[in-house]
Amino acid sequence: MNAVDSTVDPVGGPPREEQADTELVLLAQAEIQFELRRLIRRLVEGARLLRQCHTPAADAATGPQILLDLDVDGIRCLLTHRSAHANKGVSRLTTREREVAHMVAMGLTTGAIAGKLDVSPWTVSTHLRRIFAKLDVSTRAAMVSVLAER
Repeated sequence: MNAVDSTVDPVGGPPREEQADTELVLLAQAEIQFELRRLIRRLVEGARLLRQCHTPAADAATGPQILLDLDVDGIRCLLTHRSAHANKGVSRLTTREREVAHMVAMGLTTGAIAGKLDVSPWTVSTHLRRIFAKLDVSTRAAMVSVLAER
């Protein structure tokens, strides 16, 4: 089929005329995710170049580095870079600690977690203390926040 198709320029310019030699094809979920990852990688590279041109590198102690902050069709797009140090504590959690943390994130109490895991509340509290130490947090809410960022 040799039809003329009006499409939007990928850079965001006005519609352009181009020859369409293929039919409309629906993408599988995996293909969509692959394409989105590819586009996001290109966006990240471009944002890093922009930040290098305009501002000095952010200090790791000041938090996540903002690579890109812009508004696209009324939607704020904020692209940040976190250091690998931020996830070090999470990767050190044992399987049981991850399980306990997940239950805390679901809103379960220490007693409810103990009942589900068939352990004592003291054991759950021990797991929580170890999780807090590994993640360098002092509250359940802070723990859930750190895990959600991962």
